Amino acid sequence: MNQSVAAVRVPASAISGLIADALGTVGLPAADAAKVAELMTEADLTGADAHGVFRLPQYVRRLKGGGVKVLTRNGPVEYKSWEEFYKMAKQ
Repeated sequence: MNQSVAAVRVPASAISGLIADALGTVGLPAADAAKVAELMTEADLTGADAHGVFRLPQYVRRLKGGGVKVLTRNGPVEYKSWEEFYKMAKQ
């Protein structure tokens, strides 16, 4: 059985929108979802495919399963050390 699959071009803006929508749906704040989508799309566009949309199902599963703690905040959070960040993230 010889099957061929035709390549389909999808605009980067559509991929970014899909990523942002998916992450927002599972609880990531809109601004954060947009930034993650921007970076994941950039990864695909620059050839770092393993860090792009390929990871979206994994990220969605982790967010839905509680494997990633989503913080809501009004501004940037600063930490004095990696240990301080790690301690907070484990709470």
